[in-house]
Amino acid sequence: MKDERLVDAFSQWQELSMSLQEKLTYEARLKHILDEKSAAIEAHLRIVEAEK
Repeated sequence: MKDERLVDAFSQWQELSMSLQEKLTYEARLKHILDEKSAAIEAHLRIVEAEK
């Protein structure tokens, strides 16, 4: 799909149609991914700061 509105609507529809267990699993995976990304950014910032 190229239309961003359709992609967004489809994504929201998928989230609304999830069972409770699927939603909990999805949210746990999302939290893990965001935590990893945040840790990588923080590590990079620490390296940049240490090099000053």
